[in-house]
Amino acid sequence: MIRHVQHIGERTPIRRPSPPIRATSLGLAILLAGLLTGCATTKAPVLFSAAPRLTGEIVRVNDRARYVVAECSVLPSPGEEATVMRGDQFVGRIRFSSQMRPPFAVADILEGEPLAGDRWRVDREGSGTSLEQKL
Repeated sequence: MIRHVQHIGERTPIRRPSPPIRATSLGLAILLAGLLTGCATTKAPVLFSAAPRLTGEIVRVNDRARYVVAECSVLPSPGEEATVMRGDQFVGRIRFSSQMRPPFAVADILEGEPLAGDRWRVDREGSGTSLEQKL
């Protein structure tokens, strides 16, 4: 077999792929581009859900000193106010103090007569619900 020896200054001919190979390469490139970009959607992605509502249960009540001990899954911030409910009925409002030891927090009774077993929830919208408005 005789091989062609390239001499200095001689140009190498450019080999072009045959049309079926070009079509296959183009199809493969389109398929890969589709897989890498993913599915298009018209819905905006949800980055954050609504803030969890702080809720809990009153476990102890000191009527004389007007405070409650509340059990919390997430501790509220000192100064945050909460509505106290007994079933579906509004029974009072409390304000959390800085005295906290997970999962318990101390809160001053602002109005109403909460009892052990009542549920509380923090109203972050600042609804300002009072016992007089509910009655």
